[in-house]
Amino acid sequence: MKKGMSTYEKMYQLLEKNRDRIIKSNPQFKEQLDQMIEHNKEAAKRPEKIKEIYYNIGDMQRKVTRGSGYFDINYLVRLQDAFGKYGTLMYTFGIGERALKGPYKELSQLLSTKGLGVPSKDKSTIRALIKAWLPTVETNLKKSMATFELDERGKKLSIDHQNIKQSLANNREEIAKRDFNKKILPLLRNPQ
Repeated sequence: MKKGMSTYEKMYQLLEKNRDRIIKSNPQFKEQLDQMIEHNKEAAKRPEKIKEIYYNIGDMQRKVTRGSGYFDINYLVRLQDAFGKYGTLMYTFGIGERALKGPYKELSQLLSTKGLGVPSKDKSTIRALIKAWLPTVETNLKKSMATFELDERGKKLSIDHQNIKQSLANNREEIAKRDFNKKILPLLRNPQ
């Protein structure tokens, strides 16, 4: 939440500024470039959305601890909803990052050619941002996405991309049931 989104803002500004120049020389790249611009624009707004979710959860917790002192069903439903929004936000962001890996490489190669009309300072800045971004996708993003797509045993979890929030909730519930049966139930049956 505290991580600066200045790199996304900078990339958004540079791509938006040079959009027409890039498309003029490569019209077939328009859709991918628009996708990059939109993704970076949304990524810059992400910390505010995350902050809102965290504050909402904190406010709910504060009301419970200062009020009734216990979690009722309504609280748990609202908590699951907030947690689902966070998971959906992070997973869709990761999908967007992963989908842009190829277009970013293509853009970097495109910017290395002459005759685009993009100022050299902008070219070098965009290429430097992409160069810094690619290793992060290879390592950190892969690990982050694995938390959504794989269980602790490395088994692939099913995620419906039309209903991500519900799919993530179903996966959490399935893992919780399995863990309960494996770790808690034997202790309940055979207390020591």
